[in-house]
Amino acid sequence: MAAYEDLPENDRNQITKETGREYGMFVQPVIEAMIDDNVLHKVSVPLLAKEIPEIAQLYLANNPSKLTSDDPRTRIARRLLENDKQVAKLKSKLGKTSRADLVPGRNLREFNEFLDANPAFVDYLIKANIRIIFSSSQAKGIGGLYTHADKTVHLESEVKDASPGVFLRLLLHEMGHASFQQVLMTTTPGALNQDEQAFRDAWAVLRRNDGQYLLGLDLGQSRGPVARKKYQANDFVEFCAENFMHRVTAPDLLNQHLIAINKPGNHVPQDVRDAWRDAIAILDKYARLLLR
Repeated sequence: MAAYEDLPENDRNQITKETGREYGMFVQPVIEAMIDDNVLHKVSVPLLAKEIPEIAQLYLANNPSKLTSDDPRTRIARRLLENDKQVAKLKSKLGKTSRADLVPGRNLREFNEFLDANPAFVDYLIKANIRIIFSSSQAKGIGGLYTHADKTVHLESEVKDASPGVFLRLLLHEMGHASFQQVLMTTTPGALNQDEQAFRDAWAVLRRNDGQYLLGLDLGQSRGPVARKKYQANDFVEFCAENFMHRVTAPDLLNQHLIAINKPGNHVPQDVRDAWRDAIAILDKYARLLLR
């Protein structure tokens, strides 16, 4: 089960009914915490109906000293309490955030963990005065955008309810506009720097046939892999942002894509192989600068 919605509606309703009015509100957050736990939980409707009130009681007691064991029930209650702290944690790192309290803690947790692992990126965002607005009306209907004039990353309201992985990738895509794209495209008036020119030349090859040889990841709703390839193919700056996101959130998938591109005998044109070689060299160079 990859998402709460994967559980059949009848099962969800039965679990909510059996947990009762007092604990019904915990059904979705507990199941989502189990999904995020990255440990296989063998569950059934009767078992969940029994376990959810027990986990809820541990959570409501809010006594960290009694939540130190690693048994599944305690671990899930601890995760729920940790999720509650994610808004404050994000604001302590990046003061320029708005409406973070509207985002589920499990999604902010993914972003906070990324920032914890990449302190240099936090420094960049602070020094560059980058601001984040969650549930932004400016991004309504498009997922997200970056407005360079006021150095603001916007995510639309619907994105907050995406899975943690999709939420992080959409957010890091817009962060790619605010970081990698800006650093790459810092040029002298009227001239492209060498790296930008090389990245543009690679894009000019890879954008052919609606981005046939680009990497596309499923970002939910109408943002499937084929659509994401076409999205990058249509605009150089989207190629910049999407591939920064790929490199920092899905390096294994990007590497697998490159292995497939360069596999002997697969009939991929040589100019496509060369374009990916040049693009990755530049992408990695700037990722090291931003994330070191």
